[in-house]
Amino acid sequence: MKTTPDFKPYRRFYFPESPLAGEQLDAFLANGWYRMRNMVFTQSHYHGEPSPLDSPVWWLRFPIPSIGEHASHRKLRRRNRRFRVSVLDPFVNRLAFDSLYERYFENIDFEGYPSIEDAVYEDPFGEPVFRTGAIALYDEKRPVAMGLFDLGANACASILHFYHPDYARFSLGRYLVLLTVDLLRERGYEWYYPGYVVPGRPKFDYKLFLGKECAEYFDPGEERWKPFEEGILDAERNPPNTELEYEKVFYDGDFPPPFL
Repeated sequence: MKTTPDFKPYRRFYFPESPLAGEQLDAFLANGWYRMRNMVFTQSHYHGEPSPLDSPVWWLRFPIPSIGEHASHRKLRRRNRRFRVSVLDPFVNRLAFDSLYERYFENIDFEGYPSIEDAVYEDPFGEPVFRTGAIALYDEKRPVAMGLFDLGANACASILHFYHPDYARFSLGRYLVLLTVDLLRERGYEWYYPGYVVPGRPKFDYKLFLGKECAEYFDPGEERWKPFEEGILDAERNPPNTELEYEKVFYDGDFPPPFL
């Protein structure tokens, strides 16, 4: 694993002028892009608190047919079988979900979206750009967790997971990932994209709990997906660099990336 990139570090943004077709979202995800509000973006390095360290970003994906049922998955299912599951496709927000998110946001110790609308819509009254669905969990009639995702034609990306602080011990974020994969498998989807991992930032590593043996990561230097290897999480082999010069590219609806 190289410690310096053999490509020019980049940040790229695309602002669709109309809703993306499922095949278009699939193409973005397959090229290491991800959704943020009403745009899709990609970046080669991470910027975050408490200091703006520039560490490599490794985007992840999982081939859904290859995801096995681990002992930890079975344990999580047994622990959470008390919760009622509801699928919302398409996602329609409700006051109860806003209240749930407010409680969640008040208790997180990292930067997050101030509201569901801020995470999912640039303009909540405009035409949706993405086909967004959700899985809601209820303790009897009380909503306790929700996971939102975008559906393409053959791929899906998780966007946001949140839960009531009183239920933190149930690992509902991971449980929602399992339920999302269950739904995708039932519908015949092939790929699941959970986001990225960053060396030296273990808070992102939970995305690998589906199974490192089938995970893939996007190598921006070679512009292809590779089988996961532990070395990409090694901060010493992938050190931060605060002096990188970035290529910043902004696309609009008339100038899409070349793979579309």
